[in-house]
Amino acid sequence: MTDYKREYEHWKKQKLEDKDLVNELNSLKDDTSIRHNFRDELSFGTAGIRAKLGVGPKRLNIWVIRRATYGLAMWINETYPLVQHKSVSISYDSRIKSRLFAEEAARILIDHGIHVYIYKQIMPTPLCSWAVRFHKSQAGIMITASHNPKEYNGYKVYDWHGCQLTDEPAARVYEIMKTRDYFDIKPEHTFEDGLKKRLISYISTDCLNEYYKYIDSLSLNHSKTRFAKIVYTPLNGTGLVPVTKVFKNAGFSEVYVVKEQEEPDGTFPTCPQPNPENPDALKLMNKYLLEKKYDIALATDPDCDRVAVSVLDKDKKVRTFSGNEIGVLLFDYIVRRRMANETLPRDPMMVKTIVSTNMVFPIARRFGIQVKEVLTGFKYIGEQIHLLEKNKQANRFIFGFEESIGFLTGTKVRDKDAVNASLLLAEMCDEYIKMGFTMADRMEDLYKLYGYTATVTDSYEFKTMDGMERMKKIMEYFRNKYDFSSLTDLHAKLDCLTGIKKHADGYPEKYDLPKSNVLAFYFPDGIKVSIRPSGTEPKLKVYYYIVAKNKKDLKPLFATYKKKFDSVVKRMS
Repeated sequence: MTDYKREYEHWKKQKLEDKDLVNELNSLKDDTSIRHNFRDELSFGTAGIRAKLGVGPKRLNIWVIRRATYGLAMWINETYPLVQHKSVSISYDSRIKSRLFAEEAARILIDHGIHVYIYKQIMPTPLCSWAVRFHKSQAGIMITASHNPKEYNGYKVYDWHGCQLTDEPAARVYEIMKTRDYFDIKPEHTFEDGLKKRLISYISTDCLNEYYKYIDSLSLNHSKTRFAKIVYTPLNGTGLVPVTKVFKNAGFSEVYVVKEQEEPDGTFPTCPQPNPENPDALKLMNKYLLEKKYDIALATDPDCDRVAVSVLDKDKKVRTFSGNEIGVLLFDYIVRRRMANETLPRDPMMVKTIVSTNMVFPIARRFGIQVKEVLTGFKYIGEQIHLLEKNKQANRFIFGFEESIGFLTGTKVRDKDAVNASLLLAEMCDEYIKMGFTMADRMEDLYKLYGYTATVTDSYEFKTMDGMERMKKIMEYFRNKYDFSSLTDLHAKLDCLTGIKKHADGYPEKYDLPKSNVLAFYFPDGIKVSIRPSGTEPKLKVYYYIVAKNKKDLKPLFATYKKKFDSVVKRMS
């Protein structure tokens, strides 16, 4: 913990280049508000940095961006000393100050002899991963706070194969960052000078065109006639151009874009919480789906790496799918389509996160697909693709997903890709219409085949200054005291910090997973409850996976298991 008063005074002595921050700094009068901005500094982890915009080391601003980029630049130079032409590819979304932060990062990189490739306009997160691989860069930077409220922005880093930076290099970048004061890092070049001296290059249309060709190649049904009518919203983010382009390329001519959310706008005027997992963010999309009687509605989040889906069911009512349901629908569709196309590889593999639905297991067993479980975070799915690639088996990967509406079917992007997923969902909807049923009908068929499931995520916010400490104590309680004696129907308990799954009979089963602060509780009939603190926000998340033979039993079963965990969190909060 820093001496916040000393840090506050240090910042007050500087000539701040950002007028917004000068005004904010002058407005901080009381001790509490000063502590919020200056008590600590933002850490740099595998998800990079994500925080509210503002002044001080606990907020995101150009000095935090400069210091993070300094750490990254030094790490690149010490990690790749023999590479003559080092480069970083940069992308940014529609959020407030995203372009500014991207340019500041570029200025620091070129000062350290690292060439910068940067998009001229906003681009989705997956196109950062793509650009890294296209340019053979040593790293990538994506300026985004994904689905967070408008007050936030973030700094996400990719490694040389387009996957999010893993724990060890992230720790090293942070170690280097901490050796320098924020105001000692001063760019020598302006962004415009960097362009003139060819130290910075705008990413070419060739890169984009190759991406679109690649997405088109992932299509599973090249039908010349499309029946599906689509409502689409980019939620004022980056998805408008790429998503509508791939729809057009695939022959979908009837696409209605939600006008109120069409243009990029970092203030997100119609959805203060631009998270497509949040029903409020989908209100306009679902309204137009119902009014127009279209077949499917899709919403991509501001950085277009995740996608939500609604359809009209047979009764012409809106049916919004959960992330787990979308994952199951896509997995089922991909396997059956690729079997029909005779493109299913030998020893196919799908990858899912540990908190995502187990409903894929019976589907996988039926079709001979290997399911690989990884920790929460799409970087672990990207890591599995990289491991397959190293063994010259990348073609085995057919699908990766996480319950928080992130999906991927190809191997040339190493992060979730809503452009890719949106195309496949539109194709699936179109195919089912031609066969005389809806995606809602197919989901019901799958439930009848494999058992009814419900997946619910409870999120508990800890916004007070001791919030992180309170979350830590709750996790310690669940880890050390909530066990077989407290839960009489508990079958097994997995602690991802130790990698040990303890069974009721005392047998310790070893799990080959990286260490992570995640707990999973296993109950009869495949019911599972997982708990973890968020990696980017002061939130504790509890994931319920409920299984029942009859649909009517899901709600009472969920209520039973929710009570077991909700009561503990609330009591200790």
